Amino acid sequence: MKQTVIFSLLALAAGLATLPGRAADTVGTMDIRISGTVVANTTCTFSSHTGSVDFGEVSFSNSSGHSVIDASTSPKDLLALNCTGPGVPATVTLDAAGSTGTDSSGGYTVLKTSASGLGIRLLKDGNPANVGSALSFNTSAPPTLSVQLVQTSSWLSESRFRASGTLHVNFP
Repeated sequence: MKQTVIFSLLALAAGLATLPGRAADTVGTMDIRISGTVVANTTCTFSSHTGSVDFGEVSFSNSSGHSVIDASTSPKDLLALNCTGPGVPATVTLDAAGSTGTDSSGGYTVLKTSASGLGIRLLKDGNPANVGSALSFNTSAPPTLSVQLVQTSSWLSESRFRASGTLHVNFP
């Protein structure tokens, strides 16, 4: 569409230069200012996943006054992000529905869970990211989002836990 508009304007300008009754050497110039908005018809949706992630039973050990989550606690896939249309810059943000904390090993902002000392870290393409921060990506290559349990203090106790957050996709 944009190329057609430019071509039409150039053709119009060329037509002004050859109006009947005007000498070719007396043609003037005219500034034309054009403005508009480029609209990219790109949409991103999250997979039809239920939006729940179940970590199942999580093992940890206590020794010398400290708790340690079992190393086999691997990341769990979050909702898949699917984008259609032309590739444009975008961001995805996981906002905490409750409060946030800091994981004890990497210093990243995490979702606090209902269990004391336990948080959920967001991973973008396998790399830790801060909850509440905008993570840049291009819609032609959406990121893989996953979550992982982390400790937020040196002591854990056995209990069920919950946490919630909201994912947002923004087109700056």
